[in-house]
Amino acid sequence: MAMTTAINWADSSWNPWEGCTKAGAGCANCYAEKRDARMLTETVIHWGARAPRRVMADSNWRKPLSWNLKAVKAGNRPRVFPSLCDPFDLEAPLGQRDRHWGLIRATPNLDWLLLTKRPVNIRKMLPKDWGTGYSNVWLGVTVADRKSLPWLDILCDIPAVVRFVSFEPLLEDLGTIRLKGIDWCIIGGESGTGARVFDMAWTASIVAQCYEQGSAPWVKQLGTHPVDMGRKVKLNGAGADMEAWPEELSDLKIRALPSARNIAA
Repeated sequence: MAMTTAINWADSSWNPWEGCTKAGAGCANCYAEKRDARMLTETVIHWGARAPRRVMADSNWRKPLSWNLKAVKAGNRPRVFPSLCDPFDLEAPLGQRDRHWGLIRATPNLDWLLLTKRPVNIRKMLPKDWGTGYSNVWLGVTVADRKSLPWLDILCDIPAVVRFVSFEPLLEDLGTIRLKGIDWCIIGGESGTGARVFDMAWTASIVAQCYEQGSAPWVKQLGTHPVDMGRKVKLNGAGADMEAWPEELSDLKIRALPSARNIAA
């Protein structure tokens, strides 16, 4: 697991285990599942119901401890994202979730961004000393379509220092969204083989609602098939590179952090 990551809204990626089960339309082209099949080092895959998750080596568990020490010396707060698992997966390897909570407590200078597609599991899987939330944990849910919009209400009912939503891959216009209690909104299209269309109007609507309701918008990427006013957007590079976006999309070149954690990206 790397101290750096290609995910532009995090500083590092790190995972307590690897593997998951698809949980909705947003998972159809899961990059982590494809990565697992491509880089398989064991005799079994780690994706799907009842598939064994890959338990990480002790050397992996020591990495965040060193990152925490570096953060103390540098005076910053790196954002760490578990990118190859769902922290609130019912099929997490035995004992590994509690081990992860212990590591989070031992790294107070790292901000842990815990993102799930299983918000109904969050409350019962929080540590007993959670209280009003750990000061270094941001809780988030992925919302890809209207069907998953109720997950926002579940998230907002759980105490946390920062609550965030990943509208990625955004698959349709979500209409009016209730963002009260949501501090941060990540928005993005789908990339890679089989990527679905991503309409700029959907993004513009969410960004406008962020400004109206006090959430910080972060437009991550335009994906592989961005469209604007019915036409394919011509990119001069990768969809995550703002410099590659055409001038007419300049209003969407926004990457803001929650005001409570407004640390330079």
